[in-house]
Amino acid sequence: MNRPPHPELIASDVGASRAGGAAGVLRLAPSSTPMHAPPQIGSPTAAPAASKGISLQTFSALRHGGFRLLWIGTVCTTIAQFLQAFTLSWLAYERTGSAAIVGIVVASTAVLALIVGPLAGVLSDRFDRRKLGMIGQGVLAASAMVLALLVGTGVMELWHLLAYGLISGAAWSLIHPVRHALTPMTVPRTDLLNAVALNSMALHSSRLIAPVLGGILVGAVGIGANFGVLAAASLIALATFRLLGAHPAQRRASDEQSERASFAASFVAGLRYIRHDQTVCSVLLLGMIVQFLLLPTFAIVPVFAIEMIGAGPEVAGFLFGVSGIGALVATFVLASLGNVRHKGAALLGTAFGVGVALALCSLTSSLLAVAAFLVLVGVAHGTFFSLNNALLQANTADAYRGRVTSISTLNQSAVFLGGLLVGPLAARVGSPATFAAMGVAIAGISLWIGWRVPRLRSLS
Repeated sequence: MNRPPHPELIASDVGASRAGGAAGVLRLAPSSTPMHAPPQIGSPTAAPAASKGISLQTFSALRHGGFRLLWIGTVCTTIAQFLQAFTLSWLAYERTGSAAIVGIVVASTAVLALIVGPLAGVLSDRFDRRKLGMIGQGVLAASAMVLALLVGTGVMELWHLLAYGLISGAAWSLIHPVRHALTPMTVPRTDLLNAVALNSMALHSSRLIAPVLGGILVGAVGIGANFGVLAAASLIALATFRLLGAHPAQRRASDEQSERASFAASFVAGLRYIRHDQTVCSVLLLGMIVQFLLLPTFAIVPVFAIEMIGAGPEVAGFLFGVSGIGALVATFVLASLGNVRHKGAALLGTAFGVGVALALCSLTSSLLAVAAFLVLVGVAHGTFFSLNNALLQANTADAYRGRVTSISTLNQSAVFLGGLLVGPLAARVGSPATFAAMGVAIAGISLWIGWRVPRLRSLS
């Protein structure tokens, strides 16, 4: 699709079909805003003229006011998410002394998410995404403040934690599709990969920082302070949604016909769109498979450290974190490179690299070698994750973006289902063999999808 250099994206529900029979496209029109008028808060800002020579563009997407607000909210949201994960685990174990209860509490955050996630996608395509984001952030802030009060007064019970897990999981499943769907509306296409990479940088940085912050707060102030910080971060994210303001591209792409469509019909239409659009379907499928097989495998890194290396908890924790460092470095480099060409080929290559590096871990008992391979896993996975999100957002019609994004974010909850495969397999054949099996599966599937979908290799 040919696009003007810096268009105002105007979403419209179009009866014409996309390639493959999809029922919605994006129509682009030049901005009607006078050249002397200041841009709206949510509007992409025209990119400066390209300079001669090589220049890094690490934070180029942040020059757009709308994305800048959205990214500040994303930073707060990801910090809150990982702070919550740490705090729930710590609090559950502190109060019960049972690792099984910790698993149940953590899993409670995924129960409603698996149900609400797809429904949130339909809501995101039918209603104002900013308002939906504000509702989700408000629910998170309110529930965190209630739990902080229960902990502070000493009346908290186990069922309070489970209830909080269910409620927060539903709220997260609403927030994530909305944030992903809004990103392409706040930057021009040329800055989309940079914007996605910056979002990934926020995610990986928070994964490293939030648990440390949580531990410091627990020791210095008490665990109730963690929920106070979580509530404050959620309120800041809510404010950024409010400040984002109306953007032309945020007008719902549905016309009177889609307004009359039932909720179920809209959901089915989204699945039909994914099935008929080969590009969207293949990118979505590859992303979900890699996440489904890889993330549960990360969970058995401590077991691998004991069985393969004979390491203690300190080394196990080190190995658990090194892949995150690799992912953070990869997204920083990717953001610095700007609008990378041949994204489809790079996507398939990094997926293959994830599988190979993961399988190589099973071939050595050297701590340094395993750490190096896990860093490579993180680098490949961090690059893959950013490219996958960028291609998915760039090739999805706005009328379906919320539904497609909600399906893609289900992999965060499906990790718990993947654990049902990886855990028993590791118990039966050992963690090194499990690493090898998952690595070979990821590498093989990426090659198969690349062979079956030649168009994916040519995406840029």
